[in-house]
Amino acid sequence: MQEIIGQALGLPVEQRAAFVADACGEDAAMRAEAMALLAANPSDDFLRPVDLHAAAAKAEPPGLQDFVIERELGRGNLPVYLATQRSLDRKVALKVLTESLATSERQIERFHREPRAAAQLNHPHIVQVFTDGSEGATHWFAMEYVDGHDMGREIDLQRDRLPNDPAPLLPAFANSGYVTAVARICADAADALDCAHRAGIVHRDVKPQNLLLDRHCHVKVADFGIARTARYGTLTRTGEAPGSLYYMSPEQARLRGKDRVDHRTDVYSLGVVLYELLTLTRPFEGLTDHEVLSQIQQSVAPPVRKRNKRVPRDLETICSVAMAKDVADRYPTAAALRDDLERFLAHDAIHARPTPVWRRLQNWSRRHWRPLSAAALVLVAATGASFATSSVTRAQGRRQTVAALERLLAIADWQPLTDRELQAGLEQLEQAMRDPDLLDSSPVHRAAARFDSMRRDLLQSGLALLHSATNPTDEVADDPARFQTLFESTHRLGRARHLFPTDREVQTAFPDRPFDARVSLTARGPDDAALAGTATARRIDPFTDELGPTVELGALPVEQHALPAGYWRLQFHLPGGLRELTRMLDVGRWNHVVQCVVAGTASPTEPGSDMVRIQGGDLLQPEPLAPPGPGSGRVATVAAFWLDRYEVSIGEFREFVQRTQRPMNVAWSLLDAHASEHPEVAELPAVFVSWEDARAYAEWRGKRLPTRAEWLWAARGKQNRWLPYAPTEDAEVRGALEREDPHAADLGWPAQVSAFVRLATPVRSMPDAATPEGVHHMLGNVEEWVESVGVSRTGDSLRYWANERFIQGGTWWDTRKRGLPFNVRTDGIHDHVRCACGFRCARSDQP
Repeated sequence: MQEIIGQALGLPVEQRAAFVADACGEDAAMRAEAMALLAANPSDDFLRPVDLHAAAAKAEPPGLQDFVIERELGRGNLPVYLATQRSLDRKVALKVLTESLATSERQIERFHREPRAAAQLNHPHIVQVFTDGSEGATHWFAMEYVDGHDMGREIDLQRDRLPNDPAPLLPAFANSGYVTAVARICADAADALDCAHRAGIVHRDVKPQNLLLDRHCHVKVADFGIARTARYGTLTRTGEAPGSLYYMSPEQARLRGKDRVDHRTDVYSLGVVLYELLTLTRPFEGLTDHEVLSQIQQSVAPPVRKRNKRVPRDLETICSVAMAKDVADRYPTAAALRDDLERFLAHDAIHARPTPVWRRLQNWSRRHWRPLSAAALVLVAATGASFATSSVTRAQGRRQTVAALERLLAIADWQPLTDRELQAGLEQLEQAMRDPDLLDSSPVHRAAARFDSMRRDLLQSGLALLHSATNPTDEVADDPARFQTLFESTHRLGRARHLFPTDREVQTAFPDRPFDARVSLTARGPDDAALAGTATARRIDPFTDELGPTVELGALPVEQHALPAGYWRLQFHLPGGLRELTRMLDVGRWNHVVQCVVAGTASPTEPGSDMVRIQGGDLLQPEPLAPPGPGSGRVATVAAFWLDRYEVSIGEFREFVQRTQRPMNVAWSLLDAHASEHPEVAELPAVFVSWEDARAYAEWRGKRLPTRAEWLWAARGKQNRWLPYAPTEDAEVRGALEREDPHAADLGWPAQVSAFVRLATPVRSMPDAATPEGVHHMLGNVEEWVESVGVSRTGDSLRYWANERFIQGGTWWDTRKRGLPFNVRTDGIHDHVRCACGFRCARSDQP
């Protein structure tokens, strides 16, 4: 009926009756209905959907009384509007379908199954659906409003940004932080898809337009309209391909809607999105749909690094494995793709490996089987001629195999043999067991029994050693003997896994990441009562100070949670707010026990007037042991944070020492005694404080130490200032710097205390020595401890030192004229104290 009416409307009025009579044939009822519709609607207006803007301007459509429509957000197959939900006073994204004569029941069912599918999922990276409804001809559902744009728009802005276009949300494509941001976003999207897959939902339309990016660069997966679910099935017809053309998996392109794809099609599509983000080009293009589909099925995408040399090889491998043509070569789950991306972000070895040459040839032959079949027919004739000689060759091969097994059995002890020698013996045994004429021979039976005995011995002894190493009975956490036992156990289990790769018992017995550190977390209040809450962790990149993805540790208390060795920010989500403790986790200690004590000295949710909020941005960090200049250093993305306006004073630190009864060094005791006699000294910056003392004070205040990147960003700003304040015309250096050189480092502690008191400046003095944001004394007065680990250059590479930290800023005894980029050095963290080294505290703006 819809097609007849549509064609009739295209004809002059006087010709419509004849056309309808001919089209309906003998069906009088259909002819009468068609003529009635044409008479009631002489134009084609009734086929057009209602203009929601015009309807909203006149009167609210039925069923939308709870929503105030503000503007259109986008228009794909259906319009999506920004609206305010009156009943809950919140912004929502409202998707609307208005029925017309062209609307089928199947379209309506597909519209409503999107919110039903999404409502089954609860994940921070999946767009949340709030409500679904319809009234009369209006169908709608309200979902979470993501303030940003989709990834397709982000790619367009990165590729070719016009003068009036908004700035991209991600770092610039040429920026080194771009690749890290892309990997993090795709890891979050993979985690969201894994959540859907575990709920029995296959998205089937993963593409940049369905990945929404908010202003904080958090990704949200949207549009489950064509998802296939275990509960609701699918609504695609035979021959109707689900998904968007360029992002279809080979099986989608091949089956064309026969609905035999599984969750691995989403893995492929997300791999294509990753490819496009890394190169700003699609892997397959064409002038026609048929050409694109043919390339998806037959062609291999150009390597990522061929189009973007800045992409690391590990990330290129992850992308190629996700986009493998054969589902067997692809990541088996979205979780596996997510885990490899997180390993890449954490600088760990990824599990994926490039597809071997033989496998690529095998896949190529499957795709080109027709010409290969013709070539095979030609070879059959040639093969027949050599068949007579092959029997002689096989007999000779049997004799050589038996002889090799007998030589191996003559060796009494196999332990000293190399893995290569044992693998050669296993290959001979497998070859003999495939030959029916050798199955019953004595050497084959004896070799099989001996290899099985070796397998059981490696497995049992390795597990026994692992059990004794991971369940220490003594209190010594870093016992070298226990560590050696752990190493020996993993060596034996690893050898068994290498020699017997197809044995399920061996493969499942090998521990996952046996050298990970373990961490146990608790939180206690001022009355020493245990506090409820949850814990998360984020790994800190030692070279850029950027935070890795959030790792959920669960509800407090946390017992022996495995984390890769490295520098971690442990986050305690408590009723009073967020507390952060930074710890170096290493495998030398089996269990790191970390306790968060809430002393009640400050509210974690209220920074106060003595802290300044520093807006985030991209910082060009100077490399250690290298002069500053164009191109030197690394770009680090610094998130917004809060920083103390002033350095911690002697009076503030003295309160901490008195309340916590913290033992201090002799130099501090001399300074404390001097401050007791002269109250004005309490306003000077706290010195003779080790890095561990500074960290303990910051955590007692509900804060933390700033990272090196945060400190430099606060001092230099987005202008990359040479000095922390706007310089005068003659580049005047202001503040307690370059005053008098007392050579205090060569004096004893009493003389150092005397020089410090005479030449240092109160923390709240010299307002002209402040940054434009209002942070005082970032170049002068005292150097300041920061959170970051020490980094040094070794040849052409950088390495970090777990027991060293950075110190930033000039001092009151400094006589060298220098700017901020030069003020970088490292030193020990345990007992290093100086009369010119203090600190200030920081706090994250968001977890």
